[in-house]
Amino acid sequence: MLGREAPEAFTAIPIDTERRLASRAFPASGHYLLQFGHATRADRISVLFDCGKLGFGSISAHGHADALSLTLRAFGQDILVDPGTFDYFSYPAWREYFRGTFAHNTVLVDGLDQSTLQGSFLWGQTATARCLQWHPSTDGGTVTGEHDGYVRLADPVTHRRTLRLAGRLRTLTVEDTLVAGGEHRVAILFHLSETCVARAAGGVVQIGVGSHVVRLELDPRLEVTILEGSEQPIGGWVSRGYHQKNRATTIVGTGSFRGSASFRCTVVLDPAL
Repeated sequence: MLGREAPEAFTAIPIDTERRLASRAFPASGHYLLQFGHATRADRISVLFDCGKLGFGSISAHGHADALSLTLRAFGQDILVDPGTFDYFSYPAWREYFRGTFAHNTVLVDGLDQSTLQGSFLWGQTATARCLQWHPSTDGGTVTGEHDGYVRLADPVTHRRTLRLAGRLRTLTVEDTLVAGGEHRVAILFHLSETCVARAAGGVVQIGVGSHVVRLELDPRLEVTILEGSEQPIGGWVSRGYHQKNRATTIVGTGSFRGSASFRCTVVLDPAL
C-alpha cells in the first residue's frame, strides 16, 4: 500500500536509543498504554488495555468480545497476546472461539460471552466498556475500566478491572472486581505467546520467555488449569494469519463468588533485572 520502497524507508528511520517509553491514552479508540523503560533496552515494558467499543458501527463489525482485555510485551517480546481471528467462513467452531471472551485476556462470567453472538459477523446484546480512571506516571501508572456486558444476566454483574504497572519493581497487578448479588462462576484468562513456555505449581505459573523468566501469581481462590493446543475444549492457540494457527498456552484461573468480590493476579517480570 505504501510502495515497494516503504520497508527500506521505514528501516532507515533513526531510533533514539535513549528514548524513555511513556504511558499514553487514546480515548477516541478506548485504548490505554502503560509503559516503562527505554525503547531499546531489556527493561522495557508495554501493557495495552482495551476499554473500547466492541466493533465498527451499529453492527459492531469485526468485533471480538474482549472488553477490558490486556496484552503485555517485555524485553522486546510478546508475553500476553490477543490470539487473533483465524477464520471468517470455513470453520464455525473456530470462528466462534476466536471471537469469544474465552479467547482473550479478560474475565468470563458463568461461561458466557460478554456480548451475545448472532452469526459469523453479527452481535445481539453488546457490552459497553469505558475508562473510569487514568493515572499515568513515570513508573507506568494505573488505569481502571468497567463494562456492562453481564448486566443482562438474571442477577446482573458489573466487571471492573484495574491495572497497575510498577516499572521499577517490574510488577503488573491485575485486579478484577465483580459486583453482583447472587453466586456466579468466574474464569480469569491469560493467553501466552506461542514462544512462551509455562509450568504451573499451585497458583503460581513460571513462564519462560527466551532467556527471561516471568512469574504469574494467580489469586489463591482460583483453581489453575493450563490448555496447550487443546481442541476439547478449544484453548491454547494463537493465529498470526488467515487459516494459520500455532499451539500456545492458555492459563485459566477459575472460581466462584457470591455478591461482590475482587480477585488479584500479579505478573513479575524478571525480578533479577
